[in-house]
Amino acid sequence: WLSTHRDLGYLEHDRFVPVKGLGGGLIRSIAEDADANLWIASEERGLFRVSISTGQVDRSPWTDLKH
Repeated sequence: WLSTHRDLGYLEHDRFVPVKGLGGGLIRSIAEDADANLWIASEERGLFRVSISTGQVDRSPWTDLKH
């Protein structure tokens, strides 16, 4: 997984593949849980959960998390 100012994505066959719905910006961390979800902490946009199996992206703004 890679983050640029404009996109966040992954490498496939030596090509960068951006994930729609994530954008870029300052990403503080990326982690995978036991259910194969990626958790992505964006400083500006909040916490994202990406289902690796379905590609679904859910966003929780920091204000919703009382941060």
